[in-house]
Amino acid sequence: MNKILTLMIGLALLSGCSTYLTKKSYEIDQGMTKADVIKLMGIPDRRSWRDKGEALQYSEISGFGQCSYIVVWLYDGLVSGVTSRSGASVGGCGLGAAEVDWGQMPSKKIELKVIQE
Repeated sequence: MNKILTLMIGLALLSGCSTYLTKKSYEIDQGMTKADVIKLMGIPDRRSWRDKGEALQYSEISGFGQCSYIVVWLYDGLVSGVTSRSGASVGGCGLGAAEVDWGQMPSKKIELKVIQE
């Protein structure tokens, strides 16, 4: 009984821990090149692009029955943002990877209006 309880506590603790790719994604900065991202994170599991936008998708097991999914968004070859989500592991993380939702891509530019009185 003690072994089962110890195993369950251990799995619960592991499921809340950040994983390798998640930790690496914290090192990604806006303006990094695609080559910089691949050097840091490795070859992506999936890659999608549209016009000058590109999405590099990474996935990994993050705990018992859970996967972490990270999308690195690039515009014109430079990082414009990173999004992440968690989901259930369905036969590994590959089957749970979603199609790229281009509506989540960060804006390419920020408009700032200054009004002087």
